[in-house]
This record gives sequence, structure tokens and C-alpha cells, in this order.
Amino acid sequence: MGRSVMTASHAVASVFFSGEYGEEYEWQDEIDYVRSVIRERFPTFEDCDYWPDRGFYGGEVHAILDNGHSYVTISNYCGLVAVCLVPKMHTSNLAEPWCRRISNNWCERLNKAFNGLRKLGTFSNGECVFEGIGK
Repeated sequence: MGRSVMTASHAVASVFFSGEYGEEYEWQDEIDYVRSVIRERFPTFEDCDYWPDRGFYGGEVHAILDNGHSYVTISNYCGLVAVCLVPKMHTSNLAEPWCRRISNNWCERLNKAFNGLRKLGTFSNGECVFEGIGK
């Protein structure tokens, strides 16, 4: 069975992009750049190192930022990267509405910075099809 990059459970928004990672470009550099792009517009986010859903996903979804309302998660599979905005459902009833309110701006910012991909669909074997989003 095929598969694609994992996204966090209960994500309100997800952005996908392609990345090449090798000796000269480290995964941690990509994580740091994602953090900086998000914090430019949403300064309430702070660094974190949390692995939600570790048991089910086997540790593929990594929370790299959080604030009072949400986590920002990142995952990578064969060069396809997913960055998700996930409300902290256990903290407040305001978490999900806040995430939904900022989701359009959040997605636009990341799609522009990383030449985002739009998910068109998923085949029955689990593989996904994407198209580029014009700048």
C-alpha cells in the first residue's frame, strides 16, 4: 500500500510543499525557516518540541511552535512536507475559532514562502496527488 506525508489529527489548516534534503541542506534548517516565516506574522508562537499522536503515527508529526490556542506541526515523507495548524482543544473553547480565523492568512503566507502545493485527492492505495499553487 502506498502512502503520503502525515498530517496532524484535527488540523484546521494544512500546507504542503516539496523539499530536497541532503548533505548541504539539513531538515533542521527547514524547520527553523518555517518557524521564522510563521513568527513574522504571528509573533505569539514560541518554539516547542512536542510529538503529538506519537503512538498512532510513530512519531512523524512534530509540533515545532505553539501558543495559547494552537500547535504548528511539521512532517516530511520522501521530500513532501506538511505544515499544519492544530487547535489545542483541551485548553479553551476559543482555540478552534481562533485557528479558523487566522487559517487563510496562515496558509497564504506559507504557500507564498514555500511554493505551496494543493492536494487534489488521494488514490485508494493511499498515495496523494498535488498541483502547484501559482504565486
